Amino acid sequence: AATDLNHIFDGWYIGDSLLTKTTELIYTVPRNATTLTAKATKIENDNWNPTPPSDPGDREQAYVTVQVNNANMGRTIGSAHYFVGDTITIQAIPYAGYHFLQWEDGSTQPVRRIVVMEDVVYTASFAPNDYQLQVFANDDKMGVVKGSGTYAYKSYATLTATPSVGYQFLHWSDHNTYSEHRVCVTSDTIITAYFAPKSYHVNATASDTQKGSVIGGGVYAYGDTIELTAIPNFGCQFVGWTDGVVDNPRQIVVTEDITITAEFEVLYLKPDTVTICYGEEYTWNNKTYKT
Repeated sequence: AATDLNHIFDGWYIGDSLLTKTTELIYTVPRNATTLTAKATKIENDNWNPTPPSDPGDREQAYVTVQVNNANMGRTIGSAHYFVGDTITIQAIPYAGYHFLQWEDGSTQPVRRIVVMEDVVYTASFAPNDYQLQVFANDDKMGVVKGSGTYAYKSYATLTATPSVGYQFLHWSDHNTYSEHRVCVTSDTIITAYFAPKSYHVNATASDTQKGSVIGGGVYAYGDTIELTAIPNFGCQFVGWTDGVVDNPRQIVVTEDITITAEFEVLYLKPDTVTICYGEEYTWNNKTYKT
């Protein structure tokens, strides 16, 4: 800094704090924004004494460096030039998802007061927070999930959803549709895997539609219990199903695609053994018919 003949140099200042009275200053730029001001006083008369009663610039200075072990996890406050003997405050501030561990000298206080004695370096150590990830299935009988555990902030967890027999994986509660799902953990989180029964076709038919029909076929979910009924046409009777079952109606538990057929046969009447009039009912083979 330089002055004209009408002014005397007062010194370098940060705010109202005097750093030094020397006109030439070597200054290490700190991490935080700082404004340096060169101040001068106008000479009012010839009797003005340019030497102040005490000159802080004559005191020994030291530089305090306050740094971090990982700039992505946090920051520090306090790096600057100070006068030897000053008591100052330094601080370690973690970013979201991280926490302060300790200073290099073992202190666990994030805000601490120190007395400046010499050039010194303080290093703050930070670490990621731990978070709980809980993984569930919407129905335990439909599938199995894996991936629950404790994870560090911004670490990745692999979730897997394995459906049980007869069921299928649909999606995760965060709308991901892959059964193997990689997630970044940033907080305590609950994720649910959604499963559903598979659908199967039950194709139930008659061997001859002129002799009868079947009701009960269609599309059903795995594990459904359904009922099939064989209905013979007039003059015919149900014989049995193609899988050997003769129950009618019959119940089936759906576990796969099924094709099943009802067998019918024609009833033969002996015309010389019975006389039937139109509109009358008669019984044959334990069944009632009406002409």
